[in-house]
This record gives sequence, C-alpha cells and structure tokens, in this order.
Amino acid sequence: MTDTLVHRRELSSKRAWRQRGVCILLVVTLAGIGALGGLAAVYSVDLPQIHDLGHYRPISNTILYDDQGRAFASFALQRRNDRAV
Repeated sequence: MTDTLVHRRELSSKRAWRQRGVCILLVVTLAGIGALGGLAAVYSVDLPQIHDLGHYRPISNTILYDDQGRAFASFALQRRNDRAV
C-alpha cells in the first residue's frame, strides 16, 4: 500500500512540474509576442505613406560662395549625396 502512495506522489509531483513548465512557457511566449507587437507598433508610426514618397525632398546642404562663385563653406544637419534611383 505504501508503494502505491509513493508512486502516486511521484506522479503528482511530475504532473505539477509539467504544469508549471507549460505555464512558464506560455507566459514567455506571450511576453515575446507582446514585445514584438509593441516594437512593430512603435516603429510603424514613424513610417511615411507610400504615395508621399514621390514628393519627398530631403534636407539639403547650405553652401556659401565667395565673390568669384567658389564654394568656401557648407553647412548641413545631414550630409547626403544626391543620387538618382
């Protein structure tokens, strides 16, 4: 009789650990899905609309010229090279 009680306790202990493992796995999975969804929501807010991209003009440099028309200074918030796409 004590042998079956020990066996039942071992089974219930294994079952309890399995249930804890499933709960932990579920919580970690849901946290990962929530984190990915949050990142997608944060980064999608700043994206331009597709129809606006054709009219986009990036910030250009301010170039200062001397009396002879030679550039002697250039100021910019962002250094960009204009290239045709």
